[in-house]
Amino acid sequence: MKILDDVDRQIIALLKENARIKNTEIAQLLGINEATVRNRIKRLEHEGIILSYTVQLGEMAHQIEAYLWIEVRPGTNIPDVAKKITILPEVEQVSELAGKPDLVAKLSCRTTNQLNEVIDTIRNIKGIDETKTSIILRQYLPKRHEKE
Repeated sequence: MKILDDVDRQIIALLKENARIKNTEIAQLLGINEATVRNRIKRLEHEGIILSYTVQLGEMAHQIEAYLWIEVRPGTNIPDVAKKITILPEVEQVSELAGKPDLVAKLSCRTTNQLNEVIDTIRNIKGIDETKTSIILRQYLPKRHEKE
């Protein structure tokens, strides 16, 4: 596996900002050849650095977002629990943490009733000991590579 250089990092940052950006636009922004961009993206995918391309939903797609902090019972396989949580369509992301809690899941729901149902479903997964919920009031996303 090759170490990421500045060009790799810039390509990744642009793709994180807009997964649908054209290779020609990346090349133009970075001042490099389009074939270089294409080859680097292909290599980053092949090496498992870029795993997928995603969509960020707009404000109207989901009205309520929350973090669910999850502790699992001792002896429980944490990756197995995380995989069961990620199956739910309202789950945007699950991360394993160092220390307590063991996991955090980002949830996106249309209503508080739906959020409650999702939390109840997660709480019923075997091995989950305790959960705490934090409703997201406002998000501050980094602005990168603004066009002038």
